[in-house]
Amino acid sequence: MRLGIKEIVLNILGAGYDDTYEYSFGRRVRFVNFMSVTSAFSWFVFGVTLSVVYGIQVTLILGFVAAIVNLYSFFLNRNKYHKAALYVMIISNLILYVFTALLLGRSSGIQYLLLMLIVTFPFYHDSPSKSGPLFTLGLFSYFGIEYIFAHFHPIYEYNIAVVQWVILVVSVYFIKVIIEFFKQDSIVYQKSITSKNQLLEQQKEEISTQNELLEEQNTEIETQNTRINTVFTELTSSVSYASRIQESILLPKNLIDAIFSKCHVFYRPKDIVSGDFYWVKEKGVSKYLAVVDCTGHGVPGAFMTAIGNTLLNEIVEYSVASQPGVILSELHNRLIKTLNFELRSQKVYDGMDMALIQINESSNTLTYSGARRPLYIVQNNELKIVTTNNRPIGGTTEIIDSLKQVTITYSKGDRIYLFSDGYADQFGGPNQKKFKTKYFRKALVDMQNSELGEQFKLIEELFDAWKGSNDQTDDVVLIALEL
Repeated sequence: MRLGIKEIVLNILGAGYDDTYEYSFGRRVRFVNFMSVTSAFSWFVFGVTLSVVYGIQVTLILGFVAAIVNLYSFFLNRNKYHKAALYVMIISNLILYVFTALLLGRSSGIQYLLLMLIVTFPFYHDSPSKSGPLFTLGLFSYFGIEYIFAHFHPIYEYNIAVVQWVILVVSVYFIKVIIEFFKQDSIVYQKSITSKNQLLEQQKEEISTQNELLEEQNTEIETQNTRINTVFTELTSSVSYASRIQESILLPKNLIDAIFSKCHVFYRPKDIVSGDFYWVKEKGVSKYLAVVDCTGHGVPGAFMTAIGNTLLNEIVEYSVASQPGVILSELHNRLIKTLNFELRSQKVYDGMDMALIQINESSNTLTYSGARRPLYIVQNNELKIVTTNNRPIGGTTEIIDSLKQVTITYSKGDRIYLFSDGYADQFGGPNQKKFKTKYFRKALVDMQNSELGEQFKLIEELFDAWKGSNDQTDDVVLIALEL
């Protein structure tokens, strides 16, 4: 693609220029390009003219050397060695002017070219403190040349006065061109500043509009946050009240001790309220103990605990059912009716996993029935696992007459453990894994030489150490009883 003269000039002036430069620095880059190229051209024309017209051959060499030095300055500037380009151009031209003055004398008119160069020095820097040294150097060179003219004879004496006048005219013209250059550059800069200011003003208006929208959104968010906080506070208050109700349902420690002299309960809800609960009851010669794990945890689980606790009390207190297997089957049947399983359009598993024991101290017998929860009994430091029914309480519409149960003869000092699955399911440890049932059993066996109260403290400490900083995985209930 062919370029016009204007495009060529703009490319020359813009060589080495970067859009990230500040205006003053960018102007200096363009001006060094301008002065380097025009100086190279002027020296070349000067040398060739004197060589051809007056036969001064040495000026041809001088013109070529000066042109090459100035073009070298241009290429330095083009390759972003801007400071080096500036000083190479200025110092080399000052030396060339002095040398020309010695060579040809006043009639060469070289002093006018030097004045043209000196006039440009203030344009290289914005502050006088930076351009001052260059300006001083230029004046020193000018008076040095005048001193040479006054006290030294030129090496070549030629009558070339006409050249002096030509150079004077050319110098005046170049000064005019330089002034026009900076005038146009300032106009372009002002247009750029005006355009940027308009853009900034537009962006300012857009930002102002966005800020107004953000303020409206923030107001709406604050309103919603206030509503959410109000609802959260009310819910927390309600759940806290539900927790107090749930705690009132559970038999307190002093009443448990009145029924079982050596019994410890580890009860730790995942949330404020729990979906696991324990149940203790005494009727006649029978003492009952149960651990129940209801569907879910939190508020839904807490509703199930209230239903389960109420139904167990009703069954044992007001019905003829006394055997654990019969009690569990009756609990299953009543739970189905209470929750209206038959009338539901969606099948939802609302049920309980539990272990229930009945103790008769007069016969030293223990009767156990479970619904997917085992009984652990330790006799002579040997842990035995007892299971009966692999099905939940509730969750189906099937009516049950009786569930399996097991009767065991115990000795004094035997220990039994009833628990939900929350302890074994807790994530933690060095590898962030579940604690698991087999490690739970091993821990119980390893603790058997400890007194029951001390052993229970170890059980709690082990859980906390395994859990660490993790969230609690599930509700936890564990009962240890020494017979």
